[in-house]
Amino acid sequence: MQDNQDQFTWLEEVSSPEANSWVAEQNAAAAAALKGAHYKQLVNTLTELNTEHDFNIPTIGKKVIVQHKATPKDPKGKLRICDRREYLKDPIGAKFEVLLDVDQLSKNENENWFLQQEYFVGDITDRCILKLSYGGADTSAYREFDFHTRGFIEAGFKAKGKGTVAYLGNGDHVAHAMATSPENTSKSGYPLEAYIWDRQHNSSRRIFKADHSHLSVFVRKIRYKDDLFGVLLSDYTDFHHGDHYLLISHDTEPVSLPIPKDAEFLEAVQLGNVFFRPESSFVLDGCDYRGGLVALDLLLFLERGQTKYYGIMPAPQNGALSGCAADSTGVYASVTKDVVAKLLKFPFKRKADHSMSYDRATELDLPGSGSVSSLYSIADLGVGLVYTDFLRPTSFYILKENQDALAQPLLKMPDRVETSGFQVKQEWATSKDGTKIPFFIVSNSESLGKQARPTILYGYGGFKISLEPTYSWSLLKSWIEPGGVYVSANIRGGGEYGPSWHAAAQKENRHKSYEDFIAVAERLIELGITDRSRLGIAGASNGGLLVGNALVQKPELFAAVYCAVPLLDMLRYTKLLAGHSWVGEYGDPERQEEKFYLERISPYHNLRADSKYPAVLFMTSRTDDRVHPAHARKMAAKMQSFGLENIFFVEELDKGHNSSDFNNWIPDKALQYTFFTKYLCKPSFIHF
Repeated sequence: MQDNQDQFTWLEEVSSPEANSWVAEQNAAAAAALKGAHYKQLVNTLTELNTEHDFNIPTIGKKVIVQHKATPKDPKGKLRICDRREYLKDPIGAKFEVLLDVDQLSKNENENWFLQQEYFVGDITDRCILKLSYGGADTSAYREFDFHTRGFIEAGFKAKGKGTVAYLGNGDHVAHAMATSPENTSKSGYPLEAYIWDRQHNSSRRIFKADHSHLSVFVRKIRYKDDLFGVLLSDYTDFHHGDHYLLISHDTEPVSLPIPKDAEFLEAVQLGNVFFRPESSFVLDGCDYRGGLVALDLLLFLERGQTKYYGIMPAPQNGALSGCAADSTGVYASVTKDVVAKLLKFPFKRKADHSMSYDRATELDLPGSGSVSSLYSIADLGVGLVYTDFLRPTSFYILKENQDALAQPLLKMPDRVETSGFQVKQEWATSKDGTKIPFFIVSNSESLGKQARPTILYGYGGFKISLEPTYSWSLLKSWIEPGGVYVSANIRGGGEYGPSWHAAAQKENRHKSYEDFIAVAERLIELGITDRSRLGIAGASNGGLLVGNALVQKPELFAAVYCAVPLLDMLRYTKLLAGHSWVGEYGDPERQEEKFYLERISPYHNLRADSKYPAVLFMTSRTDDRVHPAHARKMAAKMQSFGLENIFFVEELDKGHNSSDFNNWIPDKALQYTFFTKYLCKPSFIHF
C-alpha cells in the first residue's frame, strides 16, 4: 500500500485552468478511442427509440394534476396542468395547459436550468415553489410560481442553496432550511437552521437551529389531520440518525415527536398515523419490530398527549420492508422475499377511544417477479403504485379505496424492445465468510453456460439501497438483444434483507461488500456464463467505490471497468464537497482507528505501479457538487502516470451527480456500451 504524498491534489481545483486543460485533453482522447462507428450507431438507435410518450407520472391533487413532461423537442420539459377527472378518464388524450416551458426559461435567462422538484400548497392550489437546479447540481434556486399568471411571483418566496422547503397551512407561510452562509451550514454543505417565511411581511423567523456538528436540517410538508397540513422537521445528526419535530402553525414552536432516531420514514403521515421502519430493536407486546412496520398514532399524541405505537408487521423473513402507503381502508406494504416484491394490505379501523386496530394482511397479486419502485397515498383517491421488472415496461397503477386487486395500469412505458425470448434467472454466490449472495442474470436466451459471453456485472452495496429488478429499454436494446449478459448483484451494504444486511457492511466491515461482489464475479465464471476476458463491471457513486475496490483487489478477474461519479480517495473524501455527510456509512479518516480501515478500502491509495489493470472508463461531471469530480480525475491521472494503456476519463460540464434532460443521457449510455463492446466482445459475437 502506497502512502506517498499526493501529487494530484491540483485536480481538486474544479475550474482551475490547469485542471480544465487536463480534462479537455482527456475528453478528446476518450472521444478519439471510443466514439467511432459503433458509438454513432448506438446513438442513432437510442435516439430513434427515445420517442415522446406519456409515462411521466403526475402529482395528483383533489381537483387538478400537475405533470412535468419532457420530449425530444422539449428535453428540459414543460410543467403542465390538467383537470383530474379528465386525466383519470383518459391520461393519454387528456388536455393539458402549459404552466412553464423550462427550455424557454433556460434560453431567456441564459441559465442551464433543470427542474428537479415542485412543492405544492396542500393538495395543489394556485401556486407552487419550483426547485431549479444549476446545470444538474444539488445547489438550486427556489422560486414561487403562480398558476394563474403563468409566471414567477415577484414578491413571492425565493431562496438559493442546498436545502428543502415546504408550505405550511394555506400557503401564506413557507418553512425553509437552506445552507446560505458558513454560520448555518454543516461540514457537509447542508443547512443547520430552519425558518418560517411570512408572505404578508416578506420576512423569515428562525424556528430551529441544530448543533454545528450535525449533518442537516430537513423540512417537508405532511398531512397531519384530514385537510390540515403541517411541516415535519428533521434534525439529522448523521446520515442514519436524527430527531423529528412537527410544526402545525406558523406562530407555534416545533413539537418533538417520539420517533426512534434511526427510524426510516415510509409514509410521513396518513390518517393520523406516522409510519416508520425501526432500524434497531423496537419491542412492542413482546415482538421486536426491527426492520418491520410500526405506526405512531399522531392524533392521540397531539390531542391527548398519549404516545401509542402500533406494531403492524414484523420484519419479513428472507426479505425486507421497502415502502408503505395508506388510504381510508388500510395500509399497503411493499415487501420483498429474496429481492422479489410482494404487496400486502392491512385493513384497519379507528375505535371509539380513538385508537386503531389492524387486521391480518392479505396479499395482492403483482404482474410478475419484479419490484414496487414507488408506493404513496393520493388525496381522497387511494394509493399510487409503480411496478417494474427487468423485462416488463414500468407501469403506474392507482389502487382505489376498497380495491383489493390491481386493475389495468393507468400508465405504461411503451414497449420498445421485443423481449419474448429473453430470460431472467436468479442465482447465488457464496462470499468469503460463507454468506449467500443473490444475483439476477438477464440474457436473450436460455443457453447460458454453454459458451462464455460478454457480461456486465453491476452493483451498489450501500446506504440501505436495494438493487431490485428494474426495466431499462436502453440496456435491453444496446446490450441484451445483441447477445450480452447483464448481472445485478444484491451485495451487503444495501437494504435487500433489512437493517442487518446494511449494517453487515458498514464502516470497518465495508470490505464485505467487495468480497460479496467478487464472489458473484467468480460464481459467474464458475457457471460458465462468462470468463475473465469477457467480464466487465459497472458502478456509480457508492457503486463507483465498489468497482474501484474490485479493480485494485482483483484486477486479473476483469477485462473492463466502468466507474461513474465515484468515491475513490477515502482518506480525503470528507474534505471534498458533501463527503463528510457519509461518515456514518464509511467512517472518519480524521480518527486514527477508522483511518486504518478506510485506507484499506481506498482504491486511490491501493493502486500499484507494478500491477496490470483492465481497461477503465471513468466518467464524472464538473457540476457534481455531491461527489467531487476529483475522485475520478485523480484516479485516472494516477493510473495513467504508471504508463497504463486503455485508461479513459470523460468529464461532462453540466450533468450534476445524476441529472439529465430527455436527450442528453443517450451519449452516456452509448459510450458505456461501446466501451464494454470494445473490451469484452470477441469476433464470435458478430451481432455487436
